[in-house]
Formats: sequence, C-alpha cells, structure tokens
Amino acid sequence: SADGQPLDVTLTDSPKGPVTSADVAFDKRLFYHDKYSFTLTYELPASRSDSLLVTPYYVFLPVLASGDEATVTVNSPADAGWEASLEAADCAQGAAPAPGQPATLTCSGQETPYVAALVEVSRPDARITVLFDVQLREKAVSVSLTYFPGEEAFAQHVKDLVQASLPVIEDLYGFPYPAAPSIRIAQGGRQVVLGYEGLTTCLADACDIVISPISDDYTVLHELAHLWSGIYARRWLSEGFAQVVAEDAAARLPAGLVRGQPPQRDPAAVALQLDEWGDVTSAVGAGEDELALQNAGYDRSLRFLYVLRFEAGADILRQVNAAIAKGGQPADSKRYLDALEETGGKTLDGLFAEWVFPSYYDSILESRREARSRADDLTRRASEEGLSDEVPAAIREDVDAWRFDEAIAGLDQAEEGMARLEDLKSDLSWLHTNAAAAGLTMPGDVDDALARWDFAGAGRIMQSARRALDSY
Repeated sequence: SADGQPLDVTLTDSPKGPVTSADVAFDKRLFYHDKYSFTLTYELPASRSDSLLVTPYYVFLPVLASGDEATVTVNSPADAGWEASLEAADCAQGAAPAPGQPATLTCSGQETPYVAALVEVSRPDARITVLFDVQLREKAVSVSLTYFPGEEAFAQHVKDLVQASLPVIEDLYGFPYPAAPSIRIAQGGRQVVLGYEGLTTCLADACDIVISPISDDYTVLHELAHLWSGIYARRWLSEGFAQVVAEDAAARLPAGLVRGQPPQRDPAAVALQLDEWGDVTSAVGAGEDELALQNAGYDRSLRFLYVLRFEAGADILRQVNAAIAKGGQPADSKRYLDALEETGGKTLDGLFAEWVFPSYYDSILESRREARSRADDLTRRASEEGLSDEVPAAIREDVDAWRFDEAIAGLDQAEEGMARLEDLKSDLSWLHTNAAAAGLTMPGDVDDALARWDFAGAGRIMQSARRALDSY
C-alpha cells in the first residue's frame, strides 16, 4: 500500500497466454470517489511466447493497462550497451524523454486490459554468431547466424530451417539462387526491422536478414524467400511471391520442422491498386491510415498471386520467373503481364486491371490489346509474303515498351503498305509473264525492294520495266 503495508495478492486462473491476472485485497474499505494507491511488484522469468519474450539480453514486453483512465510510466535501462525503445499502442505518449528518463503514456480505455505500449530492451553487443554452409543448385552459400545469449534452442531451430528450406525455395521460384555468396541472419530489435518482424537487404557481397526475436517460422521463410526478390521491380510482386513461396515451402518441408501456422491478416480495409503500393516505410510510430495501407498491400498482393497461380498455373509462374532472371532486368507490373501472356498464352490483362493498375490504365490496356493483336497478325502476314522482319520488329519494340500510340501509327502505315502489296504482286505477275513472252527478264531489284517493305521503290522499278516492255 502507499503506507508501506503488505497486501494480500492472489493469482487467478488465466487462459493460456502471457497474461496472468491478480486479485489484490486492500487493507480498508473504499467508497465511491475514494482513491487508493498501491504498488504491485513482480519479476518476469525467462519466457518465450507469441507476444512476450524475456531473456537475459533481450526483452520484448507488452505493457498492459486497464480502466477508464490510466497513466503508465515505463523505465528502461540507461546503462551503456543497452538499447531500449518504446512504441505506443492504445495510449498516447507524451514528449519523448531524455535518454535514461522514464516515458509516460496517458490512456483512456476500458475495464478489460489493453496494450498501452510495446517495450523492447536489448544488448546487441552480447550476441553470438555461428557459421554454416548451404548447398544450392549452382553454388554453396555461407551463412552466419547471430542471436542473443539464452536463445540457443531458437538459433538451432533457425539453422535447421535455413538448411532445409533454401533448396526448396530455390525450386519453387524456378531459377537458381541469384543473390550474394554470403547470407547474414541476425536477431535484431523492432527499430532495426522498421517495426516489422523481419527485413531483408542485399548488396553485391552479402545479404542481411534481420528478424525480430519474436518472429515465427513463417517470417523466417518469408525473409529467406526475399533472397530471390531482385527480379521484381514492384513491391507487390516481391512481397506476394515471398509469402506464397514461404507457405509452399512450409508445406514441402519435413513434418514438424515448421512451427505455427501461416499468418492471418485482416482483409484490406482500404482500396488499393497494387501498383500504387509504395516503398517500404517504417511501421514504428505509423498512424492508423498508414498501417491500414500497408496491411492492404500485403493482403492484396498475396491474394492476387494466388489468383494468378490459379489462372496461369504454378509452372507458368516459375517459367516467367526464370525468363525474367535470365534477362537480367527486374520486371515491373507491365513487363510481368507481358511475360505471363507470352509464356502461358492466356489473356490476363483484365485481372491486372482489377488488381494492379490504376483506373486510368483502362484505355492503355485497350490500346495494348489492339496493338499486340495487330502486330501478331502483321508478323504472320510478313512471314507468309517473304518480307523482312525489320518493320514488324520495330513495331514489336514499341509494343514491348508500352509505346502503343507509336506502335499503332506504325501498324497503320505497315498495313497500308501490305494492302498496296497485293496490287504490286498482281502487276509484277503481269510483267513477268509478258517479259518472258518477249524473251526478257525482270530486274531483281523489284523483289529486293518488296522484301525490304520499300513498296514505293518497287512501284517505280515496275513502272520503268513496263515502259521498257512497251517500247520493246
């Protein structure tokens, strides 16, 4: 009590989880509007659960509050070597405290407990590193795994997961491991992973994967799958494939190796076309609108990848990934759509209009469909007529670059030439017949001009030949 008297405390039966309730018996009767102050002190033993982790060198702790009004004060170590962070949850945080000073949160909530804030305290300089190799299709990669002391069992499990999953992930993507020869995996705090449960970055010499100590196996698999994400130039492709591959890899791995279940996200609460999902930003301190936008991106990218796999087939997706990797240029949404249709032969632009592109793309997609269809027809007719591929190739280059106005203008001109070709062929046949009857031969220049799509030049040559034949 505030007077220093001990109070009776009884722990109540609580559901399975990190929260235990306590009944506190006061030492006097209270009446309406009376106030009573007391302090409840307890120690957290070493613990690991979905939302609570306590080790000698790392603590992740949800701070709970209850009541219509509550003020929460959080003290964290100020000693050198310790890193501490606090992220407000259901309460408002006051001014940022000076290093080593307590943080204060003001809450107006409800009688049932709620999360006031998330506290994280760690000693990064105390971490331990182990080394091992993983053999993949074309190369062996060296892996370093860094973890907090006391997390040896977790580290061994992650090592087993990495060794077993990387070859499976490689097969699911459909092309050999493309990233750096060294992979550095480390436990790190929420500030390091921008408030997410994991973060992967790759440079030429090494890829760094930072995972929160409270991350589950599906997060580890998701971050490992990002080692293949360099072929994508859009976030939805990178995140969607990473999650699909993570879930597929978990299903392929030996029974019992992967713990837990795939994450269940809330359905998207905001409208989002996937091409408008921006770059990765920190979730630490983000507002509700930003968090809803990020959730929508993750939710819709995963659902759309499952739709694409159903429509195109898993093998087609692997072939497309392999083709993009071989080309060496990361694919944006437009290039990925092109590659899907070219590889699988199915028209999928309607799905991309529904899920990916902003509404102003509707007219662009109409032009795309027209240009692609007419270009295919022109290429076929040119081949049948023995014409060079130069003109169709230039038009296809515009189509592939999504320059559809230029492509359609080129098609108009080329198709006009093809229409004139029919008349030129009729005139040429007459000239060949009459020249042969007169014992003459037609100049070969005319066939060369026609093959080069120089229909005007071919016409001039034939006019000269007709005059020569008339004079003869």
